[in-house]
Amino acid sequence: MDLAARAFKATINWSALRRPVEEEIERTLSRARRLNRLNNVTGAILLFPGHIVQWIEGEPAGVADTFECASRDERVTEIEVIGDGAISHRLFQASWMFYSDCRTQGWADMPDFLRREADAGERPEFSVIFEAMRRVASGLDGAYITRAALMI
Repeated sequence: MDLAARAFKATINWSALRRPVEEEIERTLSRARRLNRLNNVTGAILLFPGHIVQWIEGEPAGVADTFECASRDERVTEIEVIGDGAISHRLFQASWMFYSDCRTQGWADMPDFLRREADAGERPEFSVIFEAMRRVASGLDGAYITRAALMI
């Protein structure tokens, strides 16, 4: 089976939020996990103060469909694909959509290209993005039971 991954950034459109932020996050994750389950896509969302970074992985058609759906979400604008490529294995194999809140903690060790809202057209090599997301995924190892629960 061929596997592909796509990483993209998007600016948060705060005016499009209809509920308190924490409630929007929960609803968004629930919806993303349902869609990803249908598309057999796994991945991660990293939430920064003004933007998100999303990594999606799976069969190419599922990744394309999930990205198309995310692109239509009015709560994000300025969607920028920062990496696309073939992968040999999933990084988030046990999580339909891992979530990390980087608004208040956890961003110091994140690569600069993930922390910045805009990159002025600069795109890192896909292997650099893959390695950054591999480091994020490595934090899941100690949360096996939680990961298993998210796959339901």
